[in-house]
Amino acid sequence: MQQPEIKAFSLVCLIALLWVGCNVVDDPVYEATDDNDQADVGIELDAGDDDTGSDTGSDTGSDTGSDTGSDTGSDTGSDAGSDTGSDAGSDAGSDTGSDVGGDTGDADAGDDDLCDQVSCDGVCDPETGECFDCLDDQDCPDGVCDLESNACLGCIDDDDCQGEQKCHNLYPVCVAECCDYVTEDAFQGVPYIHDRFDIAVTEQGDPFILYADTDAEQLRLAQRTTGSWLSQNLGSFTGTTSINVRLDLDGEDNPHTVFRRFNEWTYRWREGGQWFTEDVWTEELSSGYTDIAVDSDGTAHIAGLDGAEFHYARHSPQGGWTRQTIAVPEADTINWIAIALDEEGHPVVSLTARDFDDARNDIVIARPGVGAWQTEVAVVDTTQVHHMDVGPGGEIMIVHHPPSFPHNGLELTRDGSGSWQTEVINDKTRAGTAYLAIDDRNDPHFSFHVGDGSSTANYLSYTRWDGSDWETNDVSTTVVERAFWQRIAVDGNYTAHIAVYDSSANTLTYVTVD
Repeated sequence: MQQPEIKAFSLVCLIALLWVGCNVVDDPVYEATDDNDQADVGIELDAGDDDTGSDTGSDTGSDTGSDTGSDTGSDTGSDAGSDTGSDAGSDAGSDTGSDVGGDTGDADAGDDDLCDQVSCDGVCDPETGECFDCLDDQDCPDGVCDLESNACLGCIDDDDCQGEQKCHNLYPVCVAECCDYVTEDAFQGVPYIHDRFDIAVTEQGDPFILYADTDAEQLRLAQRTTGSWLSQNLGSFTGTTSINVRLDLDGEDNPHTVFRRFNEWTYRWREGGQWFTEDVWTEELSSGYTDIAVDSDGTAHIAGLDGAEFHYARHSPQGGWTRQTIAVPEADTINWIAIALDEEGHPVVSLTARDFDDARNDIVIARPGVGAWQTEVAVVDTTQVHHMDVGPGGEIMIVHHPPSFPHNGLELTRDGSGSWQTEVINDKTRAGTAYLAIDDRNDPHFSFHVGDGSSTANYLSYTRWDGSDWETNDVSTTVVERAFWQRIAVDGNYTAHIAVYDSSANTLTYVTVD
C-alpha cells in the first residue's frame, strides 16, 4: 500500500479524535501489492459514504457517545459481521476502536485475495496464495513460462526462438545458427610455431594467447582488453626445436603457463599482479609434450611425457609440490598427452599409447585411484594426435581420427553412458589435428584444419553441437589461407575463441565464432 493512503488513515483518525476520541493503534506493516489491488487490513478505502442501514451483528466495543458523523467507508446494507472499529455515524452496536470505513464482515474488493498476506520474490497465484517464478509468458521478459513447473525458461520448442535459432534439445535455451566469424591477425611475422601456442578465455570473453617466439627466443603472453592486445615477455629460452607450451586460467582469471623443451620444464603463473617461476621437474627428462589444468583456487595440475611413463606434478597456491611418475602398462611408448579436471577437481590424463607389436595407437585414460593411478583403454586403434576435455558433469570426451589414411572425418568418444561410446561428428576429407572445448551445457566445440592434399590449401573448420545435431562450418581461405594447428576455448556466452597458425603468412590469427 502506498504512503499517501497511510497518511489518509492518520488524518481520518485525527478527525475522529476531535469528535469522539480515537484509540490509535500502530500503523500496520504493508506488504508490496499490485498497483490494482488494495491490501485489506481491516480498513476500507470507500471514503465519505453514509451508512444506509444498521449493523445487525454485535460490535466488539462500546461507543462513548452518540455518533453524528458519517462512516468513511460505504455500508449499503446491514452488516452481517461485527465491526472492529468505531463508526462515525449511528450504529446499533457499540464500538471500541476505529472503523475507518472498514467492517470485517463487509464484502470488500480484495478481501478474498490470498496474495495480500503473502510476500513473493516472483508472482503469487491469487487462487492458492502460492509463489511461482511465473504464471504466464508475460512474467518472463527473456523467455517463456513453463506451465508445468511455473518456471521461466529460455524456450520450450523452436517456435519460442527468434529468427533461425532453435531450442536446445537438452537445455531450455535458444541456440543461434552457426556461424559468424570475426578475425584479427594479432601477431604478424610470427615464425613457424607448430604446436607452440595456446589460448584461454575468461567467462566474460577476454582471451589470452601464449606463444613461443622462436626468432626472439622469448615466451610471450598476449592479453586482449578493451579491444587492444597487450603483450609481455615471460622468459627467454635457447633453441627452436621440441618446444611445447600450454596455458590455463584460475578462478580469478590469473594465467598459468607451462613451457617444456627437453630438460627445461618451467611453470610460470601470475598472482596478485606479480609473476612467479618454478621448475616443474628437476630430474633428467627426455623430450615430450606437456599440458596444464588449473582449478578455481589456483592449484595447478601439470602432466608431461617421458618414454613409456608420464610425470604428474601438482602445485598448490601455498607453494608446495606433489610429484609422481606413472607407468602405463598399455604402452611401449607414449607420444601424446592432455590433462583436464573432473567436477571434483581430480586430474584426468589422456595418452596416446603406442603398441609396437600390433603397430597401432590406442588412447588410454589415467586417473588417480586408491593408492595408485588407474589406467584403461578408451579408444582402440587411432592416430597419434588427439585432444581430451571433461564436461561440467564429469563426462570425459576425446576427439580423434579414424586410423586409416587419409583419416577422413572426426570421431568423438565419450564415457557418459557408463561405457566408452564412439560416434562420427563430421566426414571431412583429410581432417587435420582437432582440439575441443566443452561449454557449461556439456556441449563440445571443435576446431581443426582440413587439407586437399596440396601444400597450400589447408582451411580452418569448426564443428559444434547445435542443440539437435552436429553442425560444421568452414572459415573462408581469404581469412585463414593455410591453417596449420589451432587451439580453442569457449566463454560463458558460448562464443568459441580460436587461435590458429596461418603458415602462408607466418601469422598467428585470432578467430571468434558466434
